[in-house]
Amino acid sequence: MKYKELLNEVEYHYGTLSNDKKIALLPRTVEDKDLLNEIKEWIDALESGQYEQASETLHEDTVFGGYCCLGVACSLAGISDDDLHCGQPNELEVDPVNKLTEWLMNPSKSRLDLYTSKFERILIGLNDETEAGFDFIAKVLKAKYKIYE
Repeated sequence: MKYKELLNEVEYHYGTLSNDKKIALLPRTVEDKDLLNEIKEWIDALESGQYEQASETLHEDTVFGGYCCLGVACSLAGISDDDLHCGQPNELEVDPVNKLTEWLMNPSKSRLDLYTSKFERILIGLNDETEAGFDFIAKVLKAKYKIYE
């Protein structure tokens, strides 16, 4: 998906984006192979249908047991559902267990601006404030990180 198409689709769901959020969506190449594989695993999980989508929390501890898109990444990293009840990834009181969760928990330390708090806000907004499902969020991640099938 080209950058302009990505912007149009995100704005369709999210509303008009500020310039800094448009910049946060600029495609980036992930050079770290381990991190790239973990991002691909995250995308695969979002598309798999194995996770119910929830909003306003990393993990919803109900009969349905849903996750937000960031909660799926943390779950894949092995963070327990009990630890996911505190809010956003950077508020978790657990040590990062792989590159993806380290990256999610420390957006200010991300290499090459691959993941920023602005991009995190876009993902959270798409998950919590729109009708965008995990399939669309996976599409955004693929475009952002130049993951083509």
